[in-house]
Amino acid sequence: SYSYDYAGVTTVASGVIAVSSYNGKVVKYDLDGNIMWENRQKTYGYKGVTTVEDGVIAVADSGEIVKYSLNGNVVWVNNEKKYSYLGIETVDNGVIAVAGVNDAAGQVVKYDLNGNFKWENTEKSNQYKDVTAIEDGIVAVTPSGKAVKYDLEGNIKWEDTGSYHYDGVTTVEDGVIAVSSSGKVVKYSLEGNVVWENNQKSYYYYKITTVEDGVVAVGSGGKVVKYNLKGNVVWENTEKSYLYNGVTTVEDGIIAVGYNSKIVKYNLEGNVAWEGAAKSYYCYGIITEDGVIAAGVDGKIVKYDLEGNVVWEN
Repeated sequence: SYSYDYAGVTTVASGVIAVSSYNGKVVKYDLDGNIMWENRQKTYGYKGVTTVEDGVIAVADSGEIVKYSLNGNVVWVNNEKKYSYLGIETVDNGVIAVAGVNDAAGQVVKYDLNGNFKWENTEKSNQYKDVTAIEDGIVAVTPSGKAVKYDLEGNIKWEDTGSYHYDGVTTVEDGVIAVSSSGKVVKYSLEGNVVWENNQKSYYYYKITTVEDGVVAVGSGGKVVKYNLKGNVVWENTEKSYLYNGVTTVEDGIIAVGYNSKIVKYNLEGNVAWEGAAKSYYCYGIITEDGVIAAGVDGKIVKYDLEGNVVWEN
């Protein structure tokens, strides 16, 4: 199986770009769900991606940070750090990545837009799962219920320790809203105080995105739920059974991505607008002198060289 397990997605001009946690795949879709291009040059396990002015920047769980142009070309790579990055967010003059697994946990690192390391904070040992930008810094969340604000120089400004298992966070006008693996949704003020919480659902939420009049959370079992800015459930869609690992807002809806190359657009009323074509090849192969040619049951034919790189695809 040659699979695309999407772990993150971000909105760009005329579409979205998804990154895979399996073998470094980066794919651009237009707003109708058609594949525009893909890049399989790298083999990293990407866990997050963010948009910058002229491209996107992805982070991997082995410490790589990679910029791609809007045409899908690799612009630069920085593998100086070996942290297990799980999230990344765009800030003034750069991006900030957060790490969150085992002994590579709690690192918060800023890079400039040319991929140069600027600063890091290793004060905490938190297992950060997601990060969101606010006007004067970022807020990162952890599965142990912590929400931590860092300023743009890397200093900790506040920390809240709760009991929920946070997996995602997004910024709204006057605060941030975090979601947990137990269905809890919590709003914090910009000063770090809990404004409200909703524990009506018991869904396993992975990620959350901001829309005009609220937020939309996505998670396992295809659960997609909109909350208004006061924390009330507006609608939910449980039509799909997919495991959504990422979500991004587009002009007239949201696009969620997940395992097995699932990508689905929902409109702002919660209805499925479209589902993108799967990117998963199930293959039989023959060995040649300089590689392998694999023929898939879905008609795909792919040649790989002896190092595992794709030579061509039909």
